[in-house]
Amino acid sequence: MEFERYSVLVARQSQALISDKSAASLSTRALLADPNDFNQGELLWRCALPLMALLLMLLAIPLSFVNPRAGRSANLLVAWLLFVIYSNMVSVFQAQVAQSRLSFHLAWWPVHALAGIMIVLLFAWRLNMNSRYHPLVAFTSFKRAFLFKRQAASA
Repeated sequence: MEFERYSVLVARQSQALISDKSAASLSTRALLADPNDFNQGELLWRCALPLMALLLMLLAIPLSFVNPRAGRSANLLVAWLLFVIYSNMVSVFQAQVAQSRLSFHLAWWPVHALAGIMIVLLFAWRLNMNSRYHPLVAFTSFKRAFLFKRQAASA
């Protein structure tokens, strides 16, 4: 095929850009200026992403410990599961705000607070690994006592 002339008509503004005024396409200032339910849900998501990134980085520290005598993939599976649950819970809270079932002020912090508490507990778990009050040490001593009683009863 041959053409004498080939051109494409380009408008100054695309119709898709003009008609797309959803909350995801608005700037953060515009979201703050018009606080309806959809905008607040989008604002919750935008606030949650940096917090999630920070908390997940902190979560990686205690989960990165690997016992050389044990398997190496268990902590990776736990980290993946925690990420999926965390991300889905943020999405649930965003949907609750967008559907006006929950206010923005009550929805933005509980998931992150729960993640922060879990991080503190995992750090305490990791730092007190050699303590006699650590659950694994207590379980091992319980198991030894149970096996000792069992061996004594059979003898």
